[in-house]
Amino acid sequence: MKIIENQTFDQERALYGARNVKTANCRFDGPADGESAFKECANIAAENCFFNLRYPFWHDRGLVVKGCELTENCRAALWYSRRVRLEDTRLHGIKALRECSGVELKGCDIRSPEFSKAARMRCSLSLTALSGSPTRNSPRPPPVMLTSTVTVTASIPTSAPA
Repeated sequence: MKIIENQTFDQERALYGARNVKTANCRFDGPADGESAFKECANIAAENCFFNLRYPFWHDRGLVVKGCELTENCRAALWYSRRVRLEDTRLHGIKALRECSGVELKGCDIRSPEFSKAARMRCSLSLTALSGSPTRNSPRPPPVMLTSTVTVTASIPTSAPA
C-alpha cells in the first residue's frame, strides 16, 4: 500500500482513481476549493485527516476512514460507495451518506442533516453517562464511560413503492 503523509490537497479530484493508498495526517482544504478528492478509488485508508472540501468519497470500494474530521463544508461525503468503515470520525456535513452498502460506523460523531438515504450499515455506539447527581456544594461527579455495542441493519429501498 502506498502511504501519503502530511500533505495538503485542494485541487479537483486530487487522488482520482487511486488504488491501494493510505493517507495519514493530510489536509483536504485550500484556495483551489476542489471537490471529489477520492472518486472511483479502491482499497483506500484515510487516517487522522482533515476534510473541508465537498464530495470527498464518491464511487469508492473498500474504504477505511479513521480518526478523521469531515467539517460542515464537507457536504455529501460518501455517496455510491461499498465496503466502508468509519471509526472515531466526525461527520458534520449535510447528506453524509447516500446509496452506500456495507457501511460500518464505530465511535463516530455525526451531525449531518439528512444523514442517510438508502444505506445499509452497522453501527457501534459508545455512550457516556453521568454518575450521581450534583449538589449545591459539590461539583458534578466525573463521567463514567458505559460502552454498548448496538448492531443496526437497515435496508432502505432506493425507490419508493409504485
